[in-house]
Amino acid sequence: MHGLSRTRFELCAYHTHATRDAETADAQARSGRFVQGPLPLRTWVEEIRRDAPDVLLYPEIGMDPMSVRLAALRLAPVQLASWGHPETSGLPTIDRFLSAELLEPEGAQSHYAEGLVRLAGLGCRPAPPSARAARVSPRRLGIPEDGAVRFIGCQSLFKYLPQYDEVFPQIALKAGKCRFIFVAGDKPHWTAQFVSRLESAFARHGLRFGDSCTVIDPLPLPQFLGLLREMDVFLDTIGFSGFNTALHALEQGLPVVTVEGEFMRGRLASAILRRIDVAGTIAANPGEYVEIAASLARDKRLRKSLAKRMRAGLPAIYADAEPVRSLERVIESLVAGNSRHDQ
Repeated sequence: MHGLSRTRFELCAYHTHATRDAETADAQARSGRFVQGPLPLRTWVEEIRRDAPDVLLYPEIGMDPMSVRLAALRLAPVQLASWGHPETSGLPTIDRFLSAELLEPEGAQSHYAEGLVRLAGLGCRPAPPSARAARVSPRRLGIPEDGAVRFIGCQSLFKYLPQYDEVFPQIALKAGKCRFIFVAGDKPHWTAQFVSRLESAFARHGLRFGDSCTVIDPLPLPQFLGLLREMDVFLDTIGFSGFNTALHALEQGLPVVTVEGEFMRGRLASAILRRIDVAGTIAANPGEYVEIAASLARDKRLRKSLAKRMRAGLPAIYADAEPVRSLERVIESLVAGNSRHDQ
């Protein structure tokens, strides 16, 4: 919405929730027409059909129930999905899935029901950080100030797959004195289940979860950014990577360790690292992930050097308009192709 040409494209936006914040206001300011919900399905259909869009682009399909119900209908000649939810929609009504060159492995079309489009680079143009980091006291959050190397794993708990629980005690055994910081889930039973799993994993290696791990409550963004500044290494989730969180970590001077997965959802952080040409902390498998994390824990100079190089590459991402230009070309090509087909 920030980069599309206003002489070639008219934007209408449909916001299915009642929530309003700075992002909502920004989207509304950049839209020729803006409709906000919640609304019944029939009303949404009427609103969209009244605009008669050439292209309907769903930033995600699968996280918001209304987006799934709308995407299952044919409301525009060309209908696209993107990776706000990094999975194929599986819907015959969605014509293309917008991904990116750096996000996809060879043969990735087989992962999608839609036709796969690889936009340039990261497929998007992230904005420089707008929030400023607030000063945070780790001790007040329950994090001991005992000189241990601090690994932060701050993803949503559903991204931590049970088959990778063992990597944390394995890192602890190889890294020496260290501590893992996790963020609690939205529901208490999610957090309890996660902690129980890791307690068992640490016990299998003769370690105690409480000696090496701290679970904190979610923080507002400025405090979260401040917490990142107090950490030493960012551990990306294996199999379901982070994108915004990895960017936040790099912005606050943390080296990022990740495994490059088989599917796009496991390649978000590695794509960022490849874009800034610092790929040394991209692991090919969980065993290599453990070795890289442990080596960073043991070598403060290496941590600082990598973090500096990674952070220095971020301005190139912020300045890269080619993903938006490639989106423009894809949209115009699809619309032109559809028009020829109609004729």
